[in-house]
Amino acid sequence: MSSSVFMPGDVRPTTLSRESHIKTADAAAAGHVHGTQAVPKKATQPVSKAHKAYQTEKKRDQGQESSAKDLIPENPLVARRGQTVDEVLNLLRASGLPFIAVVDAEDTFQGVFTKEHFLEYAFEERQTRTALLKMPVDDFLIPARSSVDVGDDLVSIVRQFANNPSPWLPVFDLKKSQFFGLLTQKDLLTHLHKNRGLEVWI
Repeated sequence: MSSSVFMPGDVRPTTLSRESHIKTADAAAAGHVHGTQAVPKKATQPVSKAHKAYQTEKKRDQGQESSAKDLIPENPLVARRGQTVDEVLNLLRASGLPFIAVVDAEDTFQGVFTKEHFLEYAFEERQTRTALLKMPVDDFLIPARSSVDVGDDLVSIVRQFANNPSPWLPVFDLKKSQFFGLLTQKDLLTHLHKNRGLEVWI
């Protein structure tokens, strides 16, 4: 596929403001995101080197503990259900991101669109480039297998990533029914490196 497919267009990026976060579930909905996407249960077994390294550092400053909210961008970029693949690929191209969270008209988290997933489909299907790019982004959503609460500390976050195959995790505030954005492995490791001086791979 020609690289010209992914040149930035005139699509206006959509971001989440801290004043109006995306809604997830009704707080009383037993841990389920409002709509069709469920908030998966948390994993419990830490296995990563980052977790072992962090355990030795945690006692140093428990009074100034970081949380998931401190690690994600202030106004994360999102795509909307109903947008075409072409529009969303242009957003990814402009932002330099390989994936993006997708929300509906009510700002409810729906899943994640990844460039890699779309390209795999495009190479397998016998459709024209025009037809592929006109497809709705809804057809390529990847559901979250796990999630992070906005108040989770670094140990909890590391545990989640250690048991999650994706390089991203959605961050929710279930008490206020809000979706804060995607937290990536790079966000976590960069934070550990800059704020704790841990020699972890970034």
